[in-house]
Amino acid sequence: MIAQKYKNQFFLGGCAILFLACSLLLYHAVPNASSHLDIDSVGYDIIATHFADTHNLSDPRDMASAPIQPVGYPLFLGLIYASAGHDYAYVVFAQLLVLLMAGWILCAIAQQLFNRAVALLSVALCLVTLGFFIYPQFLLAEVLCLFFILGFFERFLSFMRTGLTNQLWQAGLPLGISVLVKPMALLYIFCLLPVLIFYKHKKYKWVHACLILTISFYAPIISYMSYNYYRYNRFALAPMTELNMYQCFLSKVIAHVDGVPVQQVLDNQLAFKGAHTFDSAGWDGAKKLFFKYVRQHPLACVRVWLTNVTKTLVGLYSTQLKVLLEPSIKGGDHSFFKISGTYYERAMGYIMQGTTSAVVKTLSFFEVVWSIIRWMLVFIAFFVLLSRKYYMICWLFGSFIAQSAFVTGMDGCCRYRIMFEPLLIILAAVGIVVILAWIESWRINEKSFFSRQRFGFFTQCNTRK
Repeated sequence: MIAQKYKNQFFLGGCAILFLACSLLLYHAVPNASSHLDIDSVGYDIIATHFADTHNLSDPRDMASAPIQPVGYPLFLGLIYASAGHDYAYVVFAQLLVLLMAGWILCAIAQQLFNRAVALLSVALCLVTLGFFIYPQFLLAEVLCLFFILGFFERFLSFMRTGLTNQLWQAGLPLGISVLVKPMALLYIFCLLPVLIFYKHKKYKWVHACLILTISFYAPIISYMSYNYYRYNRFALAPMTELNMYQCFLSKVIAHVDGVPVQQVLDNQLAFKGAHTFDSAGWDGAKKLFFKYVRQHPLACVRVWLTNVTKTLVGLYSTQLKVLLEPSIKGGDHSFFKISGTYYERAMGYIMQGTTSAVVKTLSFFEVVWSIIRWMLVFIAFFVLLSRKYYMICWLFGSFIAQSAFVTGMDGCCRYRIMFEPLLIILAAVGIVVILAWIESWRINEKSFFSRQRFGFFTQCNTRK
């Protein structure tokens, strides 16, 4: 037992060292400092720099308006700038450390739900996921948001196993904080409340659990909304929802229906005309157009939404790698949907174009193959878990993956998948274990190989199907 423990620690330590070594090589391959900035990064950087200089979390370009997005990530950047200086190297180093901690939490989640083999395999699969190497190199909120989301899952699953109330408090808080970094999990609370109702059998117990989770989740969110009310006279999270719905989503719908460039639509039809970012009247013209196109062209709206969700689900992280390493490529430039030709020609262009590096092209092909295999493994895992009636696990993972992908229908991108990529990795690891179990079962003709004891799922889910 002790020897096995040391072997596991050695394996995890080796994975961490390999991850840091590859990340260091990638950092040195980045051509210049501005390559660490993607489309959203500029706004984060400006607010963070202003905070480091003045301790004021405002956008210096428009001090009277609230920042478009919640300021959790600019605060993180600003604290780094204030303590270490305005150097992107410190940001990359901090995000690598955050991602290492997230990897440790992922391992703990996999071991709680399944067993040590699935946990170690999940960590190993992280090393073949390009996104985990790429996004710490960018000034983007995904890594920090992922850390808080995984912290939620670890605490929530611990509560499901032990029933300790303090662990439920500890679960709701990081989920709420993640919304202040990037509001991907804003709707997930509504998927969790039925779980607590299903989990608790004693009278009124489920009410108590739902109240605890709801209060702890909304505490940081309401606090931030109160700050916005005090500062900008608007009790709201951020003005990003209307911007995303009209300028990101509706612009694509209009461009698709009318056959005009997206930028032309933005300049001529969807320009914001409000006095400040929380001024909803500035979107009156866009709002009328939105209902007009939804009413007259519902299929076009559905098509654009599903296209964006598809970008999130199957987009290649290697596209972001090209943005990082090729100064001439900007975020959104290299997209499957912008390439002309047959589906095969567009797919090959999506993989091969946008870089002159043979290494990047090879990694792109590798990612395509791994992505196909990974999704097959995920479906196998869901099939086996459902067939064994582990409904709770399937609901927790499946609902988070589904809602996280669905909300990106306004503007899809592969980097949004990074928030639920760890869940896909854990399921892929389960799929691999299942396949190995099938092989062993066929070899020794042991039809009862898939006993519940082999996987060690926690008891609560076994008894509350």
